[in-house]
Amino acid sequence: MTIPATLFPVEQIFMETQQKQCRSICITACDTGDGVTSVATALTERFLLAGYSTLLVDLNLNNPAFHNSALVHKTNDELTHWIEHHKTHHIYTGVTVPNQTGSLIAYRDPDFLKNNLNKWLATYDRIVIDTSPILHATNDNIPANTVALSCDAALLVVRTGHNTSSQLAQASAYLDNDQIQLLGTILNTYQQPSLGQEMVRELKRIPFVPTRWRKKLNHYLLNSPLLNSLA
Repeated sequence: MTIPATLFPVEQIFMETQQKQCRSICITACDTGDGVTSVATALTERFLLAGYSTLLVDLNLNNPAFHNSALVHKTNDELTHWIEHHKTHHIYTGVTVPNQTGSLIAYRDPDFLKNNLNKWLATYDRIVIDTSPILHATNDNIPANTVALSCDAALLVVRTGHNTSSQLAQASAYLDNDQIQLLGTILNTYQQPSLGQEMVRELKRIPFVPTRWRKKLNHYLLNSPLLNSLA
């Protein structure tokens, strides 16, 4: 899933970070596949469109989405490279997931992460961090709430029709900390059927509707702007 950087919800997030002067943003979710990487790349691109030098850091060990690009990119920091998204092949200045046990353990230390953030912020205007789902903290990843503690702000992505209210409550509880500024919750409606699609599905259950009428109704329901807009 690719989210355009100019989409209105992305613009809202951008304006919120501007108003609260947030330079480092942690993005997390309840579950794998909720759209964290899509939001992270869209926000990174929005910052770039605004003229900010932006570093995209991949700490999502549950589902790493980037690899170091073959293009040469020389910096004073051995961690930062041009990184490429596995699927879209978009290239960003960034940091890929730590691939050594020592680095993984180090990133779990808020002080280590904070020191790295300060070092990066001396070079970049904005930092966006893609993290593992906050409810999937294990010995093999970097807890999202640890990352959030080191950043200026955090965003929680929720996938409609998939995440439960109990998951949302639990994730919010993990982020309920005086040292974590939760900017808000982003609703990912990408896989949510529109009202028109739901009505077409229900129409299939009515056996006595003539085929000709059914086709006309389906066409109307699937092409109605009102019935196919998501809140």
